[in-house]
Amino acid sequence: MEYVFDMARNKAVRLEGGIAFDDVTGETFKPNLDDVAEFQPLPYNIYETIVINLTHWYESNMTEPEWIKEINAKLLPYGI
Repeated sequence: MEYVFDMARNKAVRLEGGIAFDDVTGETFKPNLDDVAEFQPLPYNIYETIVINLTHWYESNMTEPEWIKEINAKLLPYGI
């Protein structure tokens, strides 16, 4: 299993068995060579932080600037 950031779709996805899974929206797709060229590897901790925070934001009434401030604070320890 791999965790990547899809630069073309602007989302974190999990790759498993040749299928890409968006754990926030439930979308799946079979990546082609053009897709793979846009993938940037992510450590699991960063992937998990992105997915948990996006899910939290979708379920909350936070504004986008509030959410960005919160996720930036959580990613700071990873040097991002």
